[in-house]
Amino acid sequence: MFSAIILAGGRSSRMGTDKAQLPMNGLPLWLLQQVRLQQAGCDDIQLSHPQLGTPDQQAGHGPLSGLHTLLPFCEHERVLVLAVDMPWMTAALLRTLIRHSQEQPVFFKDHYLPCVLHNSSDLQSYIAKQLHEKGRRSVGALLSYCAARAIPCPSPQLLLNTNTPEDWQLACHASQGGH
Repeated sequence: MFSAIILAGGRSSRMGTDKAQLPMNGLPLWLLQQVRLQQAGCDDIQLSHPQLGTPDQQAGHGPLSGLHTLLPFCEHERVLVLAVDMPWMTAALLRTLIRHSQEQPVFFKDHYLPCVLHNSSDLQSYIAKQLHEKGRRSVGALLSYCAARAIPCPSPQLLLNTNTPEDWQLACHASQGGH
């Protein structure tokens, strides 16, 4: 069993609209990611979002702020962290991460998200310190701190994330069979 946090608390400034609400396959992205997590075997899903889920305690500080807010509510030691703006993510790819996360945190090589963290008071304290001291607030620094292992991704094209309207149009066009 594992918990999951969907990171959807950002401003979506480059997209110009709330990425969590963008429709893909008839569902808003946040709900599509929730379905994929359930299909991957997750039974505890937390959503970092100002209206649809739990707002970040310290808004505007990136993904670590969402983790700081939601890690204390996660029911399991292993926590899969997934960005909402990855429209091609699959349950199979998420299961790959979970399978490799028994011994230590993992992420796909060259992509910090999604990742699996091992939740602990030490991890939560590290994140709080980084936010408080204006330290390195990056997911990369967090993964380095927890000695996370990079694993090869069997389908790296599925790790596409969409930050701009152009990215989104490309993702939608490709999902409809376009090239």
